[in-house]
Amino acid sequence: MRYAGSWCALFLAILIAFFLDTPAVASPPAAKSPGKLPAGTLPRKPGMNEDIVIVTPSGGERRLTLRTHVKAPTVPPPLPLFTDLLELSSTHVFGKDRRCQVSGDDGKPHLRCRPGASVSGIRLLFDPFRLPRGAPIDLHVTASGDPGFRAEVTGVDADANRPLAVKQGTGSLRLPDLPGYAPPQLVIMAPPEGGELVVNRLELITATSRPVIAFSAWAWEPSLWRTNPAGLVASANARKIGRLFVTLEVDDGEVLHRDDLRRFVRMARRAGLEIEAVEGDPRMVLPGGLEAALARANAFADYQRNAAGAEKLAGIQYDVEPYVLAEWGEGAATYEGWAHAILKLSKAAGEPIDLVLPFWVSGSSEGQSFLRRISPAARGLTIMSYRTKPSSLAQIAEPLLAWGAAEAKPVRLALEAGPIADEVEQVYREAAIGTLAVLPGPEARIVMLEKPGEIEGARMFALQGREIVRGDRISFFGDEEKMMELALRTSAAFSAWPTFAGFALHGLDWTISAGGSPGVP
Repeated sequence: MRYAGSWCALFLAILIAFFLDTPAVASPPAAKSPGKLPAGTLPRKPGMNEDIVIVTPSGGERRLTLRTHVKAPTVPPPLPLFTDLLELSSTHVFGKDRRCQVSGDDGKPHLRCRPGASVSGIRLLFDPFRLPRGAPIDLHVTASGDPGFRAEVTGVDADANRPLAVKQGTGSLRLPDLPGYAPPQLVIMAPPEGGELVVNRLELITATSRPVIAFSAWAWEPSLWRTNPAGLVASANARKIGRLFVTLEVDDGEVLHRDDLRRFVRMARRAGLEIEAVEGDPRMVLPGGLEAALARANAFADYQRNAAGAEKLAGIQYDVEPYVLAEWGEGAATYEGWAHAILKLSKAAGEPIDLVLPFWVSGSSEGQSFLRRISPAARGLTIMSYRTKPSSLAQIAEPLLAWGAAEAKPVRLALEAGPIADEVEQVYREAAIGTLAVLPGPEARIVMLEKPGEIEGARMFALQGREIVRGDRISFFGDEEKMMELALRTSAAFSAWPTFAGFALHGLDWTISAGGSPGVP
């Protein structure tokens, strides 16, 4: 989480891309096959199932990294909230006598049906999507035209057994509980007398009895609570933040500045603000890093045992992010090693811990197994759901919101306000002929070719695609008002998931106090 400007932003950003044409590489000096241009050294030689990724941030230095081939997700993406689902559907006419026809150059299906006795109409198929889970959700259908049309949401190719009348204006259809992750469809059936119907909009709407409006935030620098605790508390209160994640300083197995910390926690609690410790380092999954992290967890547990009730911290949060390591996918830097570290840290801390996780963790069988293993140690989750568009936020957050509902674990959605540069990413995969070569030798040195070719003894990689990653899709860039506006706008919808616990705000500016004067440094 605190790596949002580097590791975290890089890994989250590379999951969303628009492939463009590859630019030409400048002509290098002559060499075997096409000319070659040194490109750098990788942290290690790529495995047989790894891509080479070249990331060039706007205004920054090019970075080389490795990434395991993206596996087909075990769970298809959910249909998003806050969007017109007509854009995600394909229309299919059914009926033996072909008495119905459909048109819609404007993207809105216009159904025209002749009178007849056959079961006829259209299917609006949402493939490869699935229905969201873990919350009561209706499909709102906005339509206009003749009466008598009926509709039902079913699984793909399933019959509509209990269709409801399509209302003029907007009506709602409850989503079924489909087996597995079958793509859903909206079946619209024509009346015997025929008629016309225009489907103007389809949108998923959650059923919420009480919106959860709760905010937490990170204040990473220990000086924020040590040098001006009153300013930090006032600034949090002004933003209606109810929980702060702060970094503790630990040395020789003991939390430093204990008296300052006790005063700060008491002050914050009197102001209605809970204080939670936060720890974050990808190396916590590696043997040496885990040993150091366990020592810090023991120091936290010691502080908690000796603190008075009003001075106790609200818990401890771990933001590990081992997938940014060059070693990821090998040894301890795997899902198994990550789960092992979490279980050990929870035991050392003496209580379940809050976990910061990327939104994509549940999208593979390995990630799902990881979630099952760490569930007993998890007090709750904070999802790195950094998106500035409501529909994108809903779509990436849904899997872990559903997991939290099933496991009775509170889940927060994190939003980003820090600086994130636009990036260009090029992905290369091993091939017989390519424009990137890993040279033989002990180091993983690579060169780029000006056109496809091969170098004797080298492993060749061909370009798979070039991605433009825009930072404004992930961060609000300091526009806290806009970030809070999105949180308030979507809170009611997310509150349909019973364990939704509000929003966690990252990248806030703590240098100005609540009164607008200089605050904590």
